[in-house]
Formats: sequence, C-alpha cells, structure tokens
Amino acid sequence: MVASNSTSHSFWAECKDLFKLAAPIFVAQFCTQALALIDSIMAAQAGELQLAAVSLGSAFWSTIILLCLGIPFALAPITAQLKGAGNSERIALTVWNALYPLSVVTIFSMAVVILFPEKLLLAVGSEPQLAALTQKYLWYVAPAFPALVLFNILKNTLEGLTITKPGMLVAFSITLLNIPLNYFFINGIQFQQVWYLEPMGAAGCGAATTVVAWFGAIVLFIWSRHHQTTKTLKLLQQRERFSLDTVKLLCRTGFPISFAYIIETFSYSAIGYAAASFGSRVVAAHQIANIVCIMAFMLPIALSNAIAIKTGYALGQKSNLAVRRAIHSGLAVSLVLVLSLAVVIFSLRYQIIATFTQVAETAAIAAPLFICILTYQLQDSFYGTGLGILRGFRDNSTLMKINFVVLWLIVLPLGVWLGFYAPDWRNFTGASSAEATFGYGIYGFWSALVFGYYLMSIGFWLRIKHLLKHTKQYMENL
Repeated sequence: MVASNSTSHSFWAECKDLFKLAAPIFVAQFCTQALALIDSIMAAQAGELQLAAVSLGSAFWSTIILLCLGIPFALAPITAQLKGAGNSERIALTVWNALYPLSVVTIFSMAVVILFPEKLLLAVGSEPQLAALTQKYLWYVAPAFPALVLFNILKNTLEGLTITKPGMLVAFSITLLNIPLNYFFINGIQFQQVWYLEPMGAAGCGAATTVVAWFGAIVLFIWSRHHQTTKTLKLLQQRERFSLDTVKLLCRTGFPISFAYIIETFSYSAIGYAAASFGSRVVAAHQIANIVCIMAFMLPIALSNAIAIKTGYALGQKSNLAVRRAIHSGLAVSLVLVLSLAVVIFSLRYQIIATFTQVAETAAIAAPLFICILTYQLQDSFYGTGLGILRGFRDNSTLMKINFVVLWLIVLPLGVWLGFYAPDWRNFTGASSAEATFGYGIYGFWSALVFGYYLMSIGFWLRIKHLLKHTKQYMENL
C-alpha cells in the first residue's frame, strides 16, 4: 500500500514537473508564431500589395531557415542526455561544434534568400512589382538568420538544462518590441515635414525582424554568459576544440529534424495551392482553419519538447523506470491539456471564425473545417508525445522517414483524389448520372491530412514500442 502511494506520488510529481517545464516553452513558441501574425496585420495596413509581399516572403524564408534550425532543435535532448549521464562537461563541446555545420548551412540559406526569390516568382508568373517588393523584404530579413540560429542554439541548450524562463522572457520581449519597430519601419518617421526614416512598406517588416532577432540573440547570449549554471559548465567562457565525431552526431541528429519540418511545410503549402483552385472564399476559409490549427499545435509541440528533454535525461541516467515515467506522465498531461483545448476550440468555432471574417459564405465554408480540426486534435496528444519520445531517443531519422512516406506518398495523392475525383456521396443515394458530382474540395484535402496524422501517430508508437524493448541496449551505446 505504501509502495502504491509512493508510485502515485511519483507519477503526479512527474506530471507537475513536466508541466512546469513545458509552460515557458509554450509561451516562447506562441510568441514566435505571433510575430508572423503581427507582421501580416501591420503590413496589411500599408496595402494589399505590401501584405502579399510579406506573406510570400515569410513563406519562402521560414521554409529555408528550417535547414538551419534542425541542429539547434536537437540540442535540447542531447544536452539533457549529457546532463543525465553526468557528462555535463561535454555540453560546451557539443554547443561549440554545432557552430561549424550551422555556419555553412546559414551562409547557404542566406545566399538562397538573397539571390533567387525574385527570379523564381517571375518564372511562376508573379507580377514584377510584387516580385521586386518580396525580394526587397527578403534582403532585409536575411541578416536575421545568424541571430536566429544563435538564439535557438542558446535557447534549446538552456531548455535541455531545464532552464526555460530566459528563452520565454526574451521571446516575449521580442514580440512586444516588434510592434513599434514594424510601425516605424513600415510608415517611416517624420517630424515637422522632415523624414528621418523613409517609409519602407513590406521591407520594414524584414528590417524589424532583423533588429528584434539580433536583440534577442544578444540578450540571451549575455544572460547565458553570466548565469551560474552556464558559468560552471564553461558554456561560453572558452572556445572548445573541433570534434569530428560530435559534428557527425549533430548532423545525424539535427538534419533529419530539418527535413521532417520541410516535408511537413511543403505538404501544408500544397494544400494551400489546391485551395486556390476552389476560389478565393475557400482560400480564406482554409487560411482561417490553418491559422487556428497552427496556433493550437503550439501546445502539443511545447509538451513534445518537454517530453524529449525528460526522456533524454532519463536515458542519460540509464534508468528504464525513469524513461517509462517520462513517457506515461507525458501522455497523461498531453491527453488532459490537448483534449481540453480541442473541446474549447470546437465549442467556440463560430466566435473564432467571426474574428477573421464577417462574410457569411466564407464562414459557412470554414465551419465544417473545424470538425477536421477537432478530429485532428484528438490524436495530437499521441502525436506530440510520440514525437517527443523519439526526439529524446535521438531517433530523428525515423521521424523524417515516417513524415515523408505518410505526407508525400499517402496524404497528397489521397488528398488529390478526395478533393477532385472521389465520387460524391449523393452518387450512392439515388442521384442520377446527370446529377453525379465528384470531389469534396478542400474538405477532401483536410480529411486526407487528418488521416495522415493518425497514420503518423501509429507509426511513431510502433517505433516507440520497438525502442522500449531495446532501451537497455540503447543506453549501453550512449
């Protein structure tokens, strides 16, 4: 009986600890996502063309930057494993060696963003004025790349050490600072008919992004240099030697994360392009559902990151019991919070839609998509927990393979069939051949997407079952 009470206490303590770890991560991620929304809202005040340039430019650079962020995302579970194993002295070595591959990838990414977008936009038939504005926006946002990389290196390393508040506070500060900077850069500064800063339009959003990115990176760097834990680890106090084995480990662990995110991003983009073929109101309805889905997904992703850290730490300790506790508590917390959020969003779907549009036709198209969102969120707890566990095991290549097979080889073909070619249900309920219709439009694509995420969740947990059978062997090889 005492043992049972002790076990129960340990479980709830683990759940509480996970929640405390995940909450600041969630706030930081929410603030990061809010930046793009703020840019779009403020660019819209300067005109549709400026908004279009920011939207196109953001879609382009946010995809390219993912190449640079895989290794930083991998640092949290790696740091947690090293801490759990009592090898904290290797953390500084790992962080410093992350800079070598990231320097190459960052320079490449900046070159792509600076040199090619205008040519690509013109090649696909974009208006010359829009292409030029988008390119100008990207020129101003490109210098933010090194700062974003540095910020994420430090943020994820600190999170791996369970130091989560600095990243949250800096992300929140960046979001607040971005608002006045956007205003001044977009509209310019004039005093007594003298322009001290010329209006920059869409390019102003890019300039503001660069300023706040460097502000965040510098503040977090200074904080990390002076925190007692990082000083003890000599994280930034001295340059570590080059280690080819460490670089290889970081590349093997980090780049699959990048490619997995890119695969996911392209899949959502493909659905967006498909929506365009159904008309502007369908595009608007799809965008409403997409924004809600992305913002809601911040919760399971934050929990996923926290679970990855807890799992990594438990593996470093070489404790099979701690690994299972991390998994069970992660799933329990995720189920309660994610399902609660799903119910709230579905219950308030009409109010949420009304904040985006007052057009009845668009609202009528958007409302059924919330059934897809609800169904999607019902599996988010399993998806997010599974994602975190696999990242904790550093099994990111499996994540990438599952993402590719499901999203590109199953979801997209299935979405095309359901969207354009699947026989309408009326064909089986007495409709004549003349009345027969085919394709479920945007609902077909969303149904395929939801089905795909259920498949990925199943794939994740089958892999986790395999890893748990061989946990002892895995820990011996650390």
